[in-house]
Amino acid sequence: MKLKLFNIELGQETKSAIFDRLETVLRQKKSTEPFFLSTLNPEILLQAEKDFEYAKILNSTTLKINDGFGLQLLACFKKQEIGQRLAGADLAGWILQKTKELGLRVGLAVNKNGLSSQQEIENYLKKQKVENFVIFSQEKNFFLQNQVFPADFLESEVLLVGLGAPEQEKFIFQAIQKRLFPNLKLAIGVGGTFDFWTKKQKRAPIFFQKMGLEWLWRLFFQPRRIFRIWRATAVFFWKGISGYNS
Repeated sequence: MKLKLFNIELGQETKSAIFDRLETVLRQKKSTEPFFLSTLNPEILLQAEKDFEYAKILNSTTLKINDGFGLQLLACFKKQEIGQRLAGADLAGWILQKTKELGLRVGLAVNKNGLSSQQEIENYLKKQKVENFVIFSQEKNFFLQNQVFPADFLESEVLLVGLGAPEQEKFIFQAIQKRLFPNLKLAIGVGGTFDFWTKKQKRAPIFFQKMGLEWLWRLFFQPRRIFRIWRATAVFFWKGISGYNS
């Protein structure tokens, strides 16, 4: 039986299978339905526990990615197999490089009040020699409340949405339902990836990532996140092993 947390089925794919599927999607000349990726981690699942609409959206996504060591740990504890872990930041980087390779138009939805400015993100993309892109920056609630977007943004074939959860997935779902992006092939919420690109946030070293200790790295550099980290580690694991979220 596939493992579910808060009634959301976790990803079952290997990394190679994920990349193969996305490669196929991005190379298709015309996509009938946009490929909607969701990256699952403890914080997102805890949000979905209290937000029925958000849980419904996550369950509707085309492919679920396990992003978070806590999911792997809990699956191991429950003696159930789930798909391999793939960090959302790594996946977003791979997608960006593929858009460059295939000449696809990538749209970036940016939170105007986030750490990284539109100009800083644009500088990063130019440094990576990504040419076919458009950045649209607004307050994150704008994306959920407004249906009028610049024409060049709506021409995007790949959409990277950095509004944070749950706004980013809700916006993608809304955009797909209303067919706002007629040429869209793939869309994904990328969380804080833009801040990693601009170095406004520093990713944990590889050792910490492999050991599942990113939370400790974040706590050291961002002690103000202690409550969020507590929920994403202790609270999440307790609810998981107690069967509270099945």
